[in-house]
Amino acid sequence: PSDVTHRTDISGSHRWPQFMPDGRHFIFLYTPTGAANENSELHFASLDGKEDKTVVHTSYNAVYASGKLLYVKDGSLLSQTFDPSTGQISGEAVPIAEQVEFSDTYSTTLFSASPSGLLLYRKGKAGIGELLQWFDRKGKRLDTVEIGIQGGLRLSPDGKQLVLESFPATGSGNSGANHIALIDLKRGSRSKFSFKGSTNTSPIWSRDGRTIYFSSNADAPRLQIYRKPADGSGPEQILLQTKNDASPEDVSPEGGYLVYTIQTEQKKIEIWVLPLKGEAKPFALLQDAPSQMNARFSPDGRWIAYQSNEMGKNEVYVTSFPKPSGKFQISISGGAQPVWSHDGKELYYLDNAQNLMAVAVRFTATGLEASVPVQLFQTNLRTSIEHSGYDISADRRFIVNIPTEESSIPLTLVQNWATALKK
Repeated sequence: PSDVTHRTDISGSHRWPQFMPDGRHFIFLYTPTGAANENSELHFASLDGKEDKTVVHTSYNAVYASGKLLYVKDGSLLSQTFDPSTGQISGEAVPIAEQVEFSDTYSTTLFSASPSGLLLYRKGKAGIGELLQWFDRKGKRLDTVEIGIQGGLRLSPDGKQLVLESFPATGSGNSGANHIALIDLKRGSRSKFSFKGSTNTSPIWSRDGRTIYFSSNADAPRLQIYRKPADGSGPEQILLQTKNDASPEDVSPEGGYLVYTIQTEQKKIEIWVLPLKGEAKPFALLQDAPSQMNARFSPDGRWIAYQSNEMGKNEVYVTSFPKPSGKFQISISGGAQPVWSHDGKELYYLDNAQNLMAVAVRFTATGLEASVPVQLFQTNLRTSIEHSGYDISADRRFIVNIPTEESSIPLTLVQNWATALKK
């Protein structure tokens, strides 16, 4: 396989493609935050990469059928004349169904249309989103923290707070700017933490719990790394400015280093290190594979776990720090988003089916020994959450973003919808 579209930002997403009749062109949805957003666009592109243009602004998927482009705005399913060879729309957008159910979480609406003139959709309100759910090691559900539309999350070092990406749903799909939020797990209260920029993502804690680092486009077109006192006593400040999108990944146990990712002009994702003390400059840690990300320090700070697609698919590896010498593969048949246990004796990761896996690790004089991965439970984590979709507490409970229950509202089938539109 090879890429036919290229992301220009780390947090953005290309999704819901559909081929046009000529087999050379296709449409897809671009959303800058992964969830529905007022800046999302439907694109028309070609397999050879020579064409890529915006067709219409919409927060959700679209379908081409019977010479029309079908898409949803403000809960209405619209039909507009569309040329599948040029990507050009013409005429007025005409509503053909109202109150079509949508999900801001997945940037999708529940409808489909066939070339034979069938239209299928479901009426309903917006999906509630996701649950922040606690699980034990066997996958038993414990407490539910909150319902909403969330992205990456991190527990505070003392386990009393949760910092996360938040996507406020408006019911219209124009979710606007996402932000960083804090949840007090004891009181159950939620507070907004970031207040600037349209994209705020990848929040992490300092090891003493006093500072939160995150990415934002508050002062630049690209994502830059900011820091802010966790108690809100001061404003956010730019920590690192780069010409590329940058996202913080983790802070070393002694607080001396911040590991982060950048996306290069060649669309590679590399892992870099920023010394937090003294005058030292950032340095590259891992940059050989097309994509390396989700770096996490071991509790003793001597090792880094990360995911890489150097062999064609994502696997989890461990290497030494600060100088990578030796590399140990942890996952066997696909892995992402590694997280260490607090005592450093286990590594957890998600396999290709979003199962949470556990691997016992033991450090030796010559390196590292890893056990055979053991499946703990199915997370059902949204695949578009590429960073920190779960975390682990000191007592080995897991907090995970999981989808809400499926709707039982019946589907509506319309025959010859395009013919009826002409009357």
